[in-house]
Amino acid sequence: MRMASIARVILLVLLYSCPALADSWPLPKPTKIYSANKQYYIEVIPRKLESQLKFFDDKVKGIEPAGSPTGLKDNYCKGIFFKRNVNGDYEKVWEQPLSNEVSPVAVLVSDRGEYVITFDNWH
Repeated sequence: MRMASIARVILLVLLYSCPALADSWPLPKPTKIYSANKQYYIEVIPRKLESQLKFFDDKVKGIEPAGSPTGLKDNYCKGIFFKRNVNGDYEKVWEQPLSNEVSPVAVLVSDRGEYVITFDNWH
């Protein structure tokens, strides 16, 4: 009985002394995502943000584009798509805005370069 009480106290101390773990969303960075066969890739250029706090504060206040530095032109998430040429170098095929508000969380590029799929949005 005494050992069970001691074990409960130890368990409670351990449970209450553990730090809380939460998601962390660092600011997005430019990223290159390759097709599985490495014949194609897309470079994702995220929208520039001042900080995570400014983004969420602006969202709560209804200010758009949320978190953007003032006076910054053409601040949107864009993709630049590349194809490997016969020399083995990559050449740009297209560049355009992506449907993601800030930056996609995950991206897939098909092996034939026909499709680019973005999943979710940063935050």
